Amino acid sequence: MEKIKAIMILEVLGRPADYVIESVSLLIDNIKKEKGTKVLNQKIADSKKIENKDLFSSFAEIEIETENILVLMDLMFRYMPAHIELIEPEKMQIETSDWNAILNNLAMKLHRYDELTKILSIEKQILTQQIILLKEKFGIKDQPAAGKVSKPEKKARKAKKK
Repeated sequence: MEKIKAIMILEVLGRPADYVIESVSLLIDNIKKEKGTKVLNQKIADSKKIENKDLFSSFAEIEIETENILVLMDLMFRYMPAHIELIEPEKMQIETSDWNAILNNLAMKLHRYDELTKILSIEKQILTQQIILLKEKFGIKDQPAAGKVSKPEKKARKAKKK
């Protein structure tokens, strides 16, 4: 297989602003350490505040060269770029054995993500049930979300205004 040149866009969301930039830099440093990968060029954008949220966002555009398509696929799953664009070669011939490796790697990753999703869903159900039991045990009533007013409260406020 031949070397692959590509551009990847990596995005990070978090806070504070400096931490977001630091995290993007750390991602690039980790990619530089990956076997079979060279970072040829990198540009990191300043962090920007997300509207109506206490979060910041930044991204990096990196140009990379990998030994082959398998290494690029591994990077894609490991770092989950927001965008990836192949630059070179313009055309590729991929052997059946390489396609097998790519597809099996993809299947394995998807299976693992599915497994994690199911585990998290079950854990959420258990935690929700435990919260309900604790609320019942201690006589805690549900509170409306911050800034929201329940229907009985709205009626009471209207009645006071009259």
